[in-house]
Amino acid sequence: MPSTLLRSGSERSRDRHCLVRHGTGAELLGEFVMEGGGETANVAEGSGLRKRGRAERDGPGRHDGPKRDKCRRDNIAELYLKLRPMVPGVCPKAPRAELLREAFLYIKFLEEERVRLEKLKMSSAQVIANSSSISVALSDSNLAVFAITSSVRRNLVTNIISVFGQHQAEILAANVMAQEGWMSMTVTASVNDVADGAIEKIKQDILMV
Repeated sequence: MPSTLLRSGSERSRDRHCLVRHGTGAELLGEFVMEGGGETANVAEGSGLRKRGRAERDGPGRHDGPKRDKCRRDNIAELYLKLRPMVPGVCPKAPRAELLREAFLYIKFLEEERVRLEKLKMSSAQVIANSSSISVALSDSNLAVFAITSSVRRNLVTNIISVFGQHQAEILAANVMAQEGWMSMTVTASVNDVADGAIEKIKQDILMV
């Protein structure tokens, strides 16, 4: 009797074979078959999940980050392009680090210059305000002698004479001397309404011209 290899059901159940069948299309179909036990488990589901995961990662929002970065780089490049001609003494091909350093130094220089000019303006205004002086000698009658000292300014003598005319004071004599930017003027005038403070008003108006 020829020898025959007999395997019991339990032995067959321990034999496991993995059968993978490829279907049409992009999806992979696979079955895990256990002979003898009659149980079958689908393994295609895992492949489908992996594929869906890749599809989600490759979705429309994937490229938003690179687009934002490119837009930001373009904006920065445009700002550097506008800044370069505003900073004097910078080479057209100078690197951005040098451009920023020179721009910072230039802004600092402008700020210091602004402060200096403001101080100079205040000092000049104070000098002009304090550069004029006037004294008046009054006789027993309506005659008054005005001694005026001031820094030389454009149309100064004409403006002083017009002040006397505004107060209806008649100029009887006037003497003007100028030296090294300063002017001395002596005016003898007949002033009306001396009792009403006309002389003081004339003095204040002369100091304002």
